[in-house]
Amino acid sequence: MNKISEKPRHRFNTRVINLLAEKYGFSDRYIKLILSGDRSPIISDQIKKEYKELVNNIEKSLDNHLKQ
Repeated sequence: MNKISEKPRHRFNTRVINLLAEKYGFSDRYIKLILSGDRSPIISDQIKKEYKELVNNIEKSLDNHLKQ
């Protein structure tokens, strides 16, 4: 019996990842690991919250632009 236990692939907004990496001084790979739950430093909740806010702002901006 072979069990394949692959982790789900996450797609992240690269601009937001790069912005957070520059802001916090981490690598973009480390930010992705934090967001996917593989790493959990003290600051991870703040990074996850900020990522969601930035992505939501981008989506709202795009929606507003398309409605015009």
